Amino acid sequence: MKSFPLLLLGACLAAIPGRFATAQEAAAAAPAVATNRPPTDNADVVVKSVAKPAVAKSPAPAAVERNIRFQFDGIPYSDVIDRFSQMAGKPLLSDTNVVGSLTYDDPNAYTYTEALDTLNLILALKGVMLLEDGKNLRLVPFKQLPSMPIRILRGMESGGDVRPTEVVTVVLEGANLDSKEVMDSVQGMLSTAGSMTALGRGRGLVVTDRLTNIQRVRTLLATIGTETSAERQMKTYTLLHSSGAIVSDLLNRTFGLATAPKRTSFNPNTKAMEVLPPDPNDYITSVYDEASRTLLLFGPPDRLALADELVNRFEQKDGSAGDVRIYYPQTIKAEELANLIRQAIPGVAAPNEPPATSATKARVISDVGQN
Repeated sequence: MKSFPLLLLGACLAAIPGRFATAQEAAAAAPAVATNRPPTDNADVVVKSVAKPAVAKSPAPAAVERNIRFQFDGIPYSDVIDRFSQMAGKPLLSDTNVVGSLTYDDPNAYTYTEALDTLNLILALKGVMLLEDGKNLRLVPFKQLPSMPIRILRGMESGGDVRPTEVVTVVLEGANLDSKEVMDSVQGMLSTAGSMTALGRGRGLVVTDRLTNIQRVRTLLATIGTETSAERQMKTYTLLHSSGAIVSDLLNRTFGLATAPKRTSFNPNTKAMEVLPPDPNDYITSVYDEASRTLLLFGPPDRLALADELVNRFEQKDGSAGDVRIYYPQTIKAEELANLIRQAIPGVAAPNEPPATSATKARVISDVGQN
C-alpha cells in the first residue's frame, strides 16, 4: 500500500469548513479510508490509501507538481500552518502563537513554492512568515528576520535564483549618498517584513526584505546616486491629493537636468571649447514611487526650497494650488502653440525664466516628441 499526502476534505462536506487538498484526483477512488488523528471542532484529517499500481512510475519532483489547494473556512491559523508543513513534508519549528482564523478559498492548484509564497502573503497580515531552514519550516515574527539564516546578497547581481517574494538581505552600495538620510527617505518603500540599517557615508545600506521591494530601493538609489555631491540634499513627500507622476514630471521639467546652465571649458589639446556635464548643484532629481505614493527630491537646497513650495501647493486640498492640464494639438505644433500662449497671457512664465521670478506664474511646457 502507498500513502498519498494528506487530503483535508471540506469543499464537498458541509460539516467540514476548510482544507489543504492535493490535486491528485485518483485518490477519490480509494477503497480504504482511515483516520490518523482525532477530529477537531473545525476539520477532520483523513488519509486515503490506494492499491499500488502494477507498473510504478517515478513521480515528478514535488517542486513542480501543482498538488496543493487552499480551501479554508474559519480554520485557526495554527491548524493551517501545521497542515501546510505536513503537506510539504517538512517539520514545523515554532514558538509563536498566531491568533485568529483564516477564510480563504482558491480552486486553483499551487506548486509548493507558489503555495509557500501565497501563504506568507496571508501570514504577513499577522506579522509572521514561514522560512525554509534546511529540512524544517520555521515560523518567524518579522522583527526576528534580520537574525535568521536567510540568504545574503552583495548587490543584486547574484540574485538570479531568488524568488521575487523571497526575503533576503542585500548590501546596497550608495556612493556619494548620506546613508542615514537615504534610509529615512526610503523606509516607507519597504514591506512590513522589511528592515534597513545604514552603513557609514558612501558605504550603503543593509536591507532585509522581499526581493521585489529591495529592487525598487536599488532602482531609486541608482537614479539619485549618479553625479551627486555632498552639497545636495534629499526630501521626501507622501502625496495624498495630487498625481505623483504628473508632479514629478513637472518638477523635473521645471527644476531638473534640462534647466541646468550649460558649462563649457577650453580643451588645450583640441584647441576648442567643450561642453561639460551639468553641475549636480544646479538641478534637482525627482523620483516618484507609485506603490508607496512617495515623492523623493534630491538637489541643492535653494532649488529644493522652490520645489517644496510647488509640491505643497499641489497638496493643498482646498487651497488655490492650481492644476495641470495636458493637451494634444491637432492642427498646430505644440511648441508654436506654447509660444502663442506665452505672448498672449502675461501671467505665463517665459521658457527660460528663472524660478525666482516665475514661482507664482503659470508654466507652459511642450513635448516635441508627443506634440
